[in-house]
Amino acid sequence: MSPFIRPLLTVVTAAVLCTAPAGCSGPESDEDHLLEHVIPEHKPDGYADAVGELESRWTSLGDKPAGTERLQELTDIVDWLPELAADSDLKRAQWEQVQQTTQQLSGIISRLQTGTATAADREAWAQAIAGLQQLVPDADALRRAVSRTAQVPDHADHDHQPTPDGDAPIPPAETEQ
Repeated sequence: MSPFIRPLLTVVTAAVLCTAPAGCSGPESDEDHLLEHVIPEHKPDGYADAVGELESRWTSLGDKPAGTERLQELTDIVDWLPELAADSDLKRAQWEQVQQTTQQLSGIISRLQTGTATAADREAWAQAIAGLQQLVPDADALRRAVSRTAQVPDHADHDHQPTPDGDAPIPPAETEQ
């Protein structure tokens, strides 16, 4: 290659790379990007909320036929359960229990959608939710511990003076009269 062409190719390549659009740009991709980050209104904030939602939504179904939207939201919450459990303080074995229970609940919802759910399914749902509820304290253990240490008691009614070594407070000095 001639010594003149090599620098010319370098300049042309650099110009093309600098003017080419980078990443996701353009009106349609901006819209798609926004849609990827929409969190559905019915998505619970955490594992404990999800378990509570599953119980209350199932109870609200009662014996009447469920609408498609209500069943879809119930399905969504069941599907999110492993993700929410993984984001909690549950240990691996507990998460695996949630995963297995999720599969059981999905089967019950499928039978409910096809109209083949039975009284045994209602009992199985109740037992599954009871098992998930037992894991709630473990799921929120770290959050509770952090919130307890973050709470500062109100000291307006009395005064503490710190000790030099940081142990128990020294009672306030009495003034002589």
